[in-house]
Amino acid sequence: MTESAKKIVNPDSLKYFIDGHLFENMFDSNSDFKIPHVHLPNWADILIILPATANIIGKIANGIADDLLSTAAMAAACPVIIVPNTNGHMYNRRAVQRNIKALKEDGYIFIEPEGEGVQLSTKKKIKGAMPSPKELVTQLEGMILHA
Repeated sequence: MTESAKKIVNPDSLKYFIDGHLFENMFDSNSDFKIPHVHLPNWADILIILPATANIIGKIANGIADDLLSTAAMAAACPVIIVPNTNGHMYNRRAVQRNIKALKEDGYIFIEPEGEGVQLSTKKKIKGAMPSPKELVTQLEGMILHA
């Protein structure tokens, strides 16, 4: 769980919904994962970054490994699926699109934002919001079943 995510969701609340350990930093450990940024990427069959901000997309694309998520995404031996969820104007910026293109070329898999979502800040419709939960599950199932 990244520092930004902790500002949106309380880690203590999230722990009730998961079956396992919630890792909150690169140096957090438990009996199975002594060094999380080394062991988690090797253990996982698939890594899904959901939601993926422009920040995490930029970090990974530019080799910045300064937290558990960016480090794990770069160290993962398994497929990494990235689901962007950004402000539509930000998503469409050349820098973000350049980072997405670079990651695709490096083998990262993207689930693109669906159509147009309503931006909370402007109430305008613009591409950038991640697909609905139903659409996400459909796409992820398709990827897993056809892998």
